[in-house]
Amino acid sequence: MARAEVRKYQGEASVVEVPRIHGCNHNQVVARFNNARASQFATLIRDARLALRAAAKRSKAQQLLDFSRLNRRLADLKAIDFFASGKRKEAEDLMKELETRARDSGTGDRGIRKKIGEYRDRVWQTRPRPEVDRVGSAWLIQHFIDPKARFVFSSDPEAYPDAVRFDMFGGEFTHVGDNCTFETLLKHFKLADKRLVGIAQMIHDGDLEDNKFGRAEGKAIELITKGWGKMDWSDEEILRKGFELFDALYLTIGT
Repeated sequence: MARAEVRKYQGEASVVEVPRIHGCNHNQVVARFNNARASQFATLIRDARLALRAAAKRSKAQQLLDFSRLNRRLADLKAIDFFASGKRKEAEDLMKELETRARDSGTGDRGIRKKIGEYRDRVWQTRPRPEVDRVGSAWLIQHFIDPKARFVFSSDPEAYPDAVRFDMFGGEFTHVGDNCTFETLLKHFKLADKRLVGIAQMIHDGDLEDNKFGRAEGKAIELITKGWGKMDWSDEEILRKGFELFDALYLTIGT
């Protein structure tokens, strides 16, 4: 898998089989890997339990953000958990509980929940080298619409026939009137969180450059994402960096 990932981005990789590593046999190597992962899973489990305890005092949007961040950490750990650490199952179960708690919190509107439910566990397609609106929209999708969203990149609207396309020609979710894609998503799914509205204003001003909301920070975010696109990073890495940026914005905006 690691070799395939390297070659996917035009790198070179070889797999070497050795009988021992630093004097350790196979079982000892496995034990070292599992010990390292067990410590990391234990930290994740602790943080997930803390999030569950705090859930009753947090809004639905905040709970979804907690789940999305923790679920991303779980995915990163699973990618390097080569020998199925014993604590992995416990972490996965806690993540399911967190997701259920977040999804079921509050009375909400059943029509809205149904609408969001139609876009769960989907592949989402957008154009390569994502900038402020695409990065922000992907963050919104994974945090508040489809926590298990998978993102693919192509300018060809027919490249992924089953994908939900956003911020691209022929996309299901894109610019409508003077709304950027982030705003279109916000209105379609009726996400009324004031912090999301503030972020939408930043993205609008950064993407459309019309200063409609007087959000000068939007231009800074646009310049940062443009710069990332000029670096030797994959589209997936740009999203990862962008998610961290929007996580921080969400936690601080309006405070």
